[in-house]
Amino acid sequence: MEQTIQLNVIPFTPKESKISIPVSLSKDIGFSSIFIDEDILSQIDDKIELNQEAPQRWLYTSFATPAVGDITLDIDLFDKKEIALHYFRHLIHSYFDNNVADVMRRNFTDDVEIWFKNTASKDKVYDIYYLFTLKVQFGKISNGFELVVSFDGETKVYKKSILELNIDASEYNWILNKNRLYKYEHAPDEVQWDFQNTYPVLTNKLAPLLDLAFERSPKENRYRSHYAFIENLYKKYLNVDAFRNIIPLSSSGFIQLKSQENRVPILDGASNILQFGSSTGVDPKIDLRKYGPAMPLKRPVNIKLFFMYDQKHQNLRDILSNKFINGQSFHPGINTYLKTPFHIDQSLDITFNGLENCVQDVYNVVHNRTLDPAIKYLAIYISPITKFIENEDHKKIYYRLKEMLLHHNYYSQSIVADNINTEGFKYFLCNIQAAILAKLGGVPWRLKRDPENELIIGIGAFYSISEKSRLLGSAFCFNNQGIFKNLRCFKSEDIKSLVGSIREAVHIFKEQSPDVKRLIIHFYKAISKKEVKEILNMLYNDCGLDIPIIIATINKTESKDYLGFDISKPTTLMPYSGTYIEIKEREYILFNNTRYDETSKPTIKEYHFPIKIKFTATDLSLVEDPETIAKLIDQIYQFSRMYWKSVSQQSLPVTISYPEMIARIHQQFKYSIPEFGLDKLWFL
Repeated sequence: MEQTIQLNVIPFTPKESKISIPVSLSKDIGFSSIFIDEDILSQIDDKIELNQEAPQRWLYTSFATPAVGDITLDIDLFDKKEIALHYFRHLIHSYFDNNVADVMRRNFTDDVEIWFKNTASKDKVYDIYYLFTLKVQFGKISNGFELVVSFDGETKVYKKSILELNIDASEYNWILNKNRLYKYEHAPDEVQWDFQNTYPVLTNKLAPLLDLAFERSPKENRYRSHYAFIENLYKKYLNVDAFRNIIPLSSSGFIQLKSQENRVPILDGASNILQFGSSTGVDPKIDLRKYGPAMPLKRPVNIKLFFMYDQKHQNLRDILSNKFINGQSFHPGINTYLKTPFHIDQSLDITFNGLENCVQDVYNVVHNRTLDPAIKYLAIYISPITKFIENEDHKKIYYRLKEMLLHHNYYSQSIVADNINTEGFKYFLCNIQAAILAKLGGVPWRLKRDPENELIIGIGAFYSISEKSRLLGSAFCFNNQGIFKNLRCFKSEDIKSLVGSIREAVHIFKEQSPDVKRLIIHFYKAISKKEVKEILNMLYNDCGLDIPIIIATINKTESKDYLGFDISKPTTLMPYSGTYIEIKEREYILFNNTRYDETSKPTIKEYHFPIKIKFTATDLSLVEDPETIAKLIDQIYQFSRMYWKSVSQQSLPVTISYPEMIARIHQQFKYSIPEFGLDKLWFL
């Protein structure tokens, strides 16, 4: 499968290799910092009197042309690359600040963010802006300086000033004043004196307070839209003399990598193969219905389904029961679909009268009901609450019911009432029933691969804005086939408990597989050297671990800063699934989607952007070997196919997505996860 991948990266060579810049001991707005190393010290030793008792570690520069009397430094841009990057950011910022961009700011990584107003918009309530980020780096893709051009989507700015609005000031995040963006709480005095000309940037939190509808993302091939925006920016603002005079971009433009040149590795097609019941396949949407689940529930099994619903939804209960038994449209009934006998027992139904009585009414029943340990009970909750509801008390009802049922040894599945009578519900049914099978202990599908003696552990997280705390979730897979084993949940600062649970998992696994060869940890974020050291010290010194450890950090969000487009296929532009590209040392982007071959027809939801992966290990040689890297990336790629909440392809592996789901739900619980829930997928 040949392809030509165009990265959103342009090499450039500076006009000059050396520059002279003015420096001072004091920092002003817009100044960049320069660390005083031995070379810098030798240049300023006789020009600036430094405090010997408390030596200053930094100088500051505006990169302006030196004036008479200025203290200057001579900088070799190829020798002092950090200073060079600051310098090029300054040049780029100055260029776009000169009436080129409509809005300017430096983001949290000091990259240049530029906004352009959508002049075609006629909306009377807000202005629409297109967002871009320009990032300067050295030697990541090429051997020299590089400019990364990314499109960050669009945002909206309300047309009424904050003085015209009757809104709690704590609801404001970013505000716009005279083409400059500021955090509301950090706005300087001159902005506070000019609030009549200051406008709020709309957020999902602020929009409802202004009676603006919640907007869903448009259904489109994002590769085509992002490519068009990036190309337009390049042609209009970058590939012009005015910009090239300060940043001499390569005449070839964006970097292009050809598969024929072996710079675009792609995983073996066998990585897409999944094991179902009677055969293998690649698409759960089709193949689960065709071949049945990889492992139905163990026999003998007695499953009783019942419904929980508001009394006013009796008709929906009957409709849903019929769809479960008889199916809808192309989707068969649950017994046929999952090759498992399910019994709907109406005598077990629980009704309530209004949301205000819901939790108590359900509790009165489940608390006093005696369960047969030989039977698995699954509650189908017909929820009157949608995820878009604003009432926080109503939102919490779902979590109270979920927790209550879990503590009383019930499995549960929530279905939004408003969805049941829609034409699209037939597509929901296959997702719902696959999740039900997984919750009850069945295996809808599994990876088609030979087991290896390695333990894979996933650690994900969810940050609660309301609680202002982060919970870590962990999911343990005791083999490389992706079969889930158990879960835990910890506060983010409780590293000792997290490491202790890893130690326990290792001991159990070593009892089952004495020849275990390594531990692989999938981590939800970029992990610092300090965190790595702490975890490794505890595992080796405190836990007595004696096997290699590899840590793969996997960004939870899809990569927008590094993108690749298959320009040999302009109608699609999305690279083949399994394509991966090294963007930094031991750091990669992986295209994880459903474009398996030329015949593939991804749905709109399946145009996933790449995920970003970074490797480290107790022995770095392990993650510098191309063959090992290919196997590790392949493992991440395949684990994304083990997501049983939906039959659609996901971009993130379950080792990250499952722990996040656990943490997201558990932060709403009042109590710890009970023993019943530690080895079950109740959170799907």
